[in-house]
Amino acid sequence: MAQEKDRLKQKIRTLPQRNSTRKQIAAYAKNPANKPRLDFLPTGTDPQPKNSGKSNMEVSEEILGGSRAKKMQFPWQIFLEVDGIWVCGGSIISKNWALTAAHCAYQASIFVVSAGGIDIKRSETGEQKYTSYKAIVHQNYSDKWLINDVAVIQVALVLDEFVGAIRLPKQSQASNQFAGVTVTASGYGITRNNGDVSRFMNFVNLQTITNAKCAESYGADFIISSIICTGAHPTKSVCSGDSGGPLMYKETDGKYTQIGVVSFGAAYSCNKYPAGYSRVTSFLGWISANTNIKINK
Repeated sequence: MAQEKDRLKQKIRTLPQRNSTRKQIAAYAKNPANKPRLDFLPTGTDPQPKNSGKSNMEVSEEILGGSRAKKMQFPWQIFLEVDGIWVCGGSIISKNWALTAAHCAYQASIFVVSAGGIDIKRSETGEQKYTSYKAIVHQNYSDKWLINDVAVIQVALVLDEFVGAIRLPKQSQASNQFAGVTVTASGYGITRNNGDVSRFMNFVNLQTITNAKCAESYGADFIISSIICTGAHPTKSVCSGDSGGPLMYKETDGKYTQIGVVSFGAAYSCNKYPAGYSRVTSFLGWISANTNIKINK
């Protein structure tokens, strides 16, 4: 099994860097179309689990430049094997559904979901595995433009102390840009450029930036309102294999809310340019319509 996992390829999407003028960025920042907003009103009726977003193991920080996660620290994180070829991440949002990136599930048919563990090369107490044959990819996903990069995978999991759900944002947070805040990303992606999938779950603390700042690196055509970015850092970033995993914001009640889905990095380097995520608040209606999960107001 370990040898099979070593042969799996990391799923990643990259954008080339583009230079934007100050005039272009100023116009971008003023354009109302570039402000985050709800896609449409959620219709789901199934409440998320009461303890969604609660970490069962707090620590004081491989993804690049991160730290190894503790058991039960991120009980919603999944290790996702796609068609026995690709490796991605994802997050549990209910006992029946996991959230990931569209580019992880697009044109794929077999999804092996591992949850409740932190080491992909051994069986662990509390670990659950489920093979799913159903994924729903956003109908307007574009691999060319890197937009609408969200998908949900149907699962059947038991939520307990080892396997939990991440909290989804409220409808009232749809206009929140979440710029300039500390966030956390987790996953099993490579821990250095051109490295291998990590054996262990890792996490890293990052800072979000405005979309206008992100567009300075990638161009206003690509960084649309339904994308959120974290800034470049000399040593820290998400990278190949982290695709589909959660970008989390720890709120004042001490629980985590997922505000992003790992989507893309820079073609040149994971850590020298901003990283892009699908903005979860921009897809609350779509998530609710396809999973029947109720989105709080």
